[in-house]
Amino acid sequence: MKLYYYDDNGYYSAMSEAFLNPLETKLQGKAVWLIPPNATTIEPPSSIDGHIIKFNGKAWELEKMPDSEPEPEPELTLDELKLVKIVELKSARDIAEVAPIEYAGNTYDFDAMSRNRLDIALKALMAQGEGATIDWTMTDNTTATITAADIMAVFVASAVRSNELHGKYRVAKEKVMAALNKEELGTIILN
Repeated sequence: MKLYYYDDNGYYSAMSEAFLNPLETKLQGKAVWLIPPNATTIEPPSSIDGHIIKFNGKAWELEKMPDSEPEPEPELTLDELKLVKIVELKSARDIAEVAPIEYAGNTYDFDAMSRNRLDIALKALMAQGEGATIDWTMTDNTTATITAADIMAVFVASAVRSNELHGKYRVAKEKVMAALNKEELGTIILN
């Protein structure tokens, strides 16, 4: 004989084999089984997705599982929010540093690969001497004929922009560190 166990709330928990009560079986002349508390010999129904099996004291029932609510996101402390804001500002600065550069009516790509290509072109033009030119593809896919002086001016414009961005980042970071609440942090941007 099988026993089906349930917890204090009636929810199915386990199954095992029942044991005969040797003394009672001998006295009554028929099989008497040991049935512990929170157990029944009534077989529960098969489980169905979204339901749990519960014993009501007389029979098993399928009970719909309650919809679980998502765990709320933990609230960050002000110090943690400040660290997040600093990373956000650094990211904005770093993205702005590799944005295309405008010079003399042309817009040059300025990501890492483009900077390397410009550097190689600069060295090649300088090796060829004064008056050397190269046709260069701009950000908008137009082509312009440029010189070593043009490339050097792009690098100078980049250095000026980078210096300005780092100055703005330092100012913004100081504001972050001085912020007194979350709302104040939300107003700080890399100008």
